[in-house]
Amino acid sequence: MARWVERRRSRSALFSRRLAVFFLPVILIAGASHRFGIISTPALLTTLSISWAAFGVALVAGLVGLSRIWEQGIDGLGDAIVGILLGGVMLVPPAYMAFLVLQLPLLNDISTDTVNPPPLTSAAALRPDDAGSTAYPGARAAVLQQEAYPQLRTYRSALSPEDTFDAVIAVINAKGWTISAQSAPVGEGEVGSVEAVATSRILGFADDVAVRITPDGDGALVDIRSASRYGLHDLGANARRVRDFLFALREEIAPTSGGER
Repeated sequence: MARWVERRRSRSALFSRRLAVFFLPVILIAGASHRFGIISTPALLTTLSISWAAFGVALVAGLVGLSRIWEQGIDGLGDAIVGILLGGVMLVPPAYMAFLVLQLPLLNDISTDTVNPPPLTSAAALRPDDAGSTAYPGARAAVLQQEAYPQLRTYRSALSPEDTFDAVIAVINAKGWTISAQSAPVGEGEVGSVEAVATSRILGFADDVAVRITPDGDGALVDIRSASRYGLHDLGANARRVRDFLFALREEIAPTSGGER
């Protein structure tokens, strides 16, 4: 009578699959929880770090298991493939972030006016206690910004300060930023300002934005500052936000009515 013999199974492959499958919902739930304000940004960053480390282990374990399956002819090919695929796919975001860290300067605060940047007054009260300071980082940051993003400069509007202020509000509303404070340039020579919170669409990271409208003859000068609440490196997010805002403002005002100073 023939007796069925159970074939050996790769423990590395099984561990790879179980680890990857376990941390997949962990990272998805953490991201959704942060997006809806259930957990804090530091808690999300900690969870992401642990999860990405786990996916890295899962990827390595899957490759080790695949090697042993090939050499020893044991079971576990499906486990290894699942672990390798999940681990590899989930490591794409941190790999891209690492690429940006190597390519972009160490900045988390961008301003079109680095000598006298728009102040983040309301942001100081809105930021959590564990968030970074609203103070501009200083001359070193200004030099790094100038080298990396020389095109980010003060915008000159040919419209009056009042009309320019209205255009700034329109652009901010169109982008879905939450206005936290605003002051219109109602009197002659008065400086207008708008502060807002810009929230990323996927994970809900909140950054602070300040826009200043300064009278300049018949027109106005517009400066914008965007600063991250957490982290030393913004991965270029603030520069992209400032660039997109200036482009949208030019479109709102009309390309032929103004220009960068």
